[in-house]
Amino acid sequence: MEITDYVEEAAEALRMPEEFWPAVGSISFDVGDQEWYSACHLSGEIITAETHAWVLRLIGWLQFNYPEGPAFQEASCC
Repeated sequence: MEITDYVEEAAEALRMPEEFWPAVGSISFDVGDQEWYSACHLSGEIITAETHAWVLRLIGWLQFNYPEGPAFQEASCC
């Protein structure tokens, strides 16, 4: 599965309203810190309080359900 599949699963599970779906593209996983995060927080992008709340819900759901992050496929060698 791709990261977008995990984020989409979270959005559907939480029944996130469609108007907030554009914000899900900013969510990713930091392999080193083993944490889900939103790139919009890092970039300083201005988002509404309601959008921010949904992003935090998604991140919390993902962290709870996939604490080790997405299962990246191993790159095949040679």
